[in-house]
This record gives sequence, structure tokens and C-alpha cells, in this order.
Amino acid sequence: MGELRNLGFLFYDETRDRFDFHPILRSFLYGQLTSSGETGVHDLAAQYFRALPGPEKVVTLEDLAPVIELYHHMVKAGKYDEARELYENRISSPTYFQLAAYQLQIELLKELFPGGYSGESAGKLPLLKKEGDQAWTLNSLANSYALSGQPANAVPLFLKSILPDDEMNDKKGVAIGLGNAAQCQLVIGQLSAAAGHLRKSIALCREIKEEFYEACWHKQLGRVLAFQGSANAEEELAISTTYWEKTNDYQGLSMDSTYRSLSAQLRARLAGALRMPMGKENGSPGLNREALHQARKSIEYCEIKAKSRPNTRDFVRAYWLLGEALIARGMDGSSGAKHSEPLTFDIPFYDEYFQQIKETAAAAGGNELNAAQRCLHEALRRCRKTNMVEAEPDILLALARLDVAQNKPPDETLLKEASEIALRSGYRLVLTDLHLFCGQVLLQSKTANTLLGLTAAEHLQKTKEYALDVSDISHLYSPVKSPADVFYKDIPEYDMLKRGLTDEERIRNGNWVAYQIAETLLKI
Repeated sequence: MGELRNLGFLFYDETRDRFDFHPILRSFLYGQLTSSGETGVHDLAAQYFRALPGPEKVVTLEDLAPVIELYHHMVKAGKYDEARELYENRISSPTYFQLAAYQLQIELLKELFPGGYSGESAGKLPLLKKEGDQAWTLNSLANSYALSGQPANAVPLFLKSILPDDEMNDKKGVAIGLGNAAQCQLVIGQLSAAAGHLRKSIALCREIKEEFYEACWHKQLGRVLAFQGSANAEEELAISTTYWEKTNDYQGLSMDSTYRSLSAQLRARLAGALRMPMGKENGSPGLNREALHQARKSIEYCEIKAKSRPNTRDFVRAYWLLGEALIARGMDGSSGAKHSEPLTFDIPFYDEYFQQIKETAAAAGGNELNAAQRCLHEALRRCRKTNMVEAEPDILLALARLDVAQNKPPDETLLKEASEIALRSGYRLVLTDLHLFCGQVLLQSKTANTLLGLTAAEHLQKTKEYALDVSDISHLYSPVKSPADVFYKDIPEYDMLKRGLTDEERIRNGNWVAYQIAETLLKI
């Protein structure tokens, strides 16, 4: 039992003197129990666990243990539709939003496929009677893959999840699938495909008057346009913010502030590389002030939302970008940039389940970098605890950026780890940012000639390569109810992809901000 505990397969709660299996091991053991085809034990167990009352509020994974047990027994008893309904109503929301247990979600949802979902069974549908339930399951599994660092595996699942909805003429389902696919396509460098899917999704939402998802996809389109350096990014975010304010949706408001902070930071880096006048609001200091303001707002909205249902991902993103903004503020100060007002706020850090504040860090003038370090370590700790792969390389890169801000050489171990995660997951946006950072550091260094085995020029060239839009017509959804020309009518990205992107369009539609910075630095 001690060995099982060391391996993470068995848990022990000292306060309650209680052992429990890891959910994945439990699933395996139940599979072994009924390998002879005896399902009666699962019918009996399902009756037992169905009778157990659920907790009034889910705080830990242990609170969900009885319902997860019930789910396993339903699946083993062949009651796939009942199991899926149970998953949607009782398991999906807490494991997705507050516990960020994405790998557990993958393991549970894979049980709804014949023989379990794998590369060999990727063409099969889940064992469910209703097409809508099949689409929901495919979409949910794709979401979990995306958030656990497997976006390239998620995109085909998202696009496949649209087929049943398209067959039923369920425009809301089609819109959701397109928007979800777009979020994954952005991080793997398929920016034109992402923008095209988001524009079509917005059009469908308007047609059926689906305001919530329309706001979601305006928000994501604003994120795409931010990387493309488009002035329309704020217009898209303003549309979504209007809806979140109208409906008091603090999670939506938090994400909008997060993307505004990201957009301001991207523009600040571009302004710095182009040496724009320091005193103007569109110069680096002004944009960095805006980035810090928006990151703080994101944290505040997260706190309000946590009172009803905390979202780990939103806190991680907010802490990461607040750390980035504080680094930029500290570097502005060291370069002699004047700020309109000193920093005088505290940053809250919560207990494990965001129930109460356990610590605060003062972000006072001159203490920006210490506060940034605390934010980034909090983001990284929570990220790793929940296997939230999508955020980890960005946070590692931010910690390397913090080293430079503290007049130290960047920790090459952090850069190597971020690079390995990004390469394994196919995160082209992260790789672009990482190589750009390395190139800039080497240009300013008086001692180092290489980082990660590459020179400054080699890093900047790789920045340009990763910044390109790699979209292809095959990356778009193929409609079944209408011809593609009709389905994608008035979607400019479709017309470009149909004829093939030019070299200039791959630059303009890709991570244009990073490409421009790298191009500028290569000319120095």
C-alpha cells in the first residue's frame, strides 16, 4: 500500500484515516472485475451509489467520488446514455471549471467509445443513441485534450463533433463546434482558419439570436486579431464586454480583461522595438500601464466569480499576465520611463480551492519584480497541480523574462523546458515568443553568443518562421448541408484559403506583431 501511495495510485487522508484509489486505477480495477462479462455487480453498485446524497458544494475531487463511482458502474453495466447524462449534470462542470481535472475527464469520456477512445478507434462515434449527445461528447473530449496540451488532437474531434449537429440543422451546435476548433487552431498557428471559423460562428449566432456564444466568439476573434496587430481587436472585445456587463457574467469580463492585457503587452513590445516616443500613450510605458490595469481587473473579476464557482484556468491566466505586466512596469522604471502614479495595491493569493485569502503581496513602487515573481510562481504551481499544459510554457518564459529584468542571465533550463512543451504540443505562438525573446536577449548581451544552441540571428529567423500563418483549406470544416462556397459566403479567410495564401498573407494573417519585431531586429 505504501508503494501504491508513492506511485500516486492510492491516496490516504490522515484526518479521516481513509484510503482511496486514484480514479484511473479504480476504472482499471472495475474493468478487471468484470472481464468475464458479469455486469450484475455494476447494476447493484449503481443502485448503491445513486442513493448516496451529493455534497451541497463541490470543493475537492473527493466530493465527487460517489458520483464518479456511479458513472463507472453505469458504463460497465452498458448504460452509456445514463452515464453520459450523469457526467454532464454532475461531473463536467466542477472538473472542468474549478478543479481543472482535464486528464480525469479524458479517461471518463473515453469509456463512452467502443473499446475506449484511441488512435485506432478515432473514426468511431461514442456508444450513444442521440446524435446530439454524440456531438456533445466529442466536443467535451476535444476540450479536455486541448487543455491538457494536445490541441492538434483536439481540432479533428471538434470538427467531427459538428457533423451530427450539421445533419440535424442545429446551428447553435455548429457554431459552438466551429468556435471551439478555432481556439485550438490559433495556438497551433492556423490563424486564418481560426478567424474564418469564428466569423462564421458569429454569423450563425446572430442568425439564431444566440447572444452568449456570439459574445464568446467575438472575444476569441479579438484575441486572434491582437496577434495580427489589427486595430479591430478592441472592437471585438468591446462587443463581448457589453454582453458580459449586461448579464453580470464575471468570468466573461475576466477573460476580456485578460485578452486586453495580452493585446496591450503585444503592442508595447512592438512599440519598444520600433522605438516609438516614450511619452505617448501608444508608446511602451502607456501600453504597459494599460496591460497592468487590465490584468488587475481580471483578478478582481476572478475573485467575484469565485464566490459562486471558482475557475482555476482564469486565475492562472490572470496571475501570469499580471506577472508579465509587473515585469514590464519594472523594466520601464529601470529605463527611466516616468509613470503617472505609483503602485499601491495588494495582490491576493487564495487557499487551494479559492475559499479564502491566505496571503497577499504588495505591488508597491520598486517592488514590482518581487510581486511579479510571486504571481508567476503561483500561476505555475496551480498550472502543474492540474496538468494545465496550455499555460505552462508561457509562465516558464515569463520567469526567464523576470531573470533579465533582475539583471541576471535567463535560466536556460526554464527556456529549454518551455521549448520542449511547446514543441511537443505544437504551440507555434509560444515558440514564436520564445525565439523572439532569446534573440532579443542575445542582441543585448555582452557575453553570451548563443541560447539553446542558437545565435541571435538564428532565433530571430525561427521567430519569423513560427510567426507565419500555416492555415490550409483542409483545416476548415467541410459542411454537409450546403456547398462550402455557400456555407462560407462573405468569410474573407475562406476565399484566401480556397485559392491558397500568398507569402504576404501568411505574414499579415499570422503572428504579425512578433514577425515585425523580428524583422526590425534583424536589420539592426
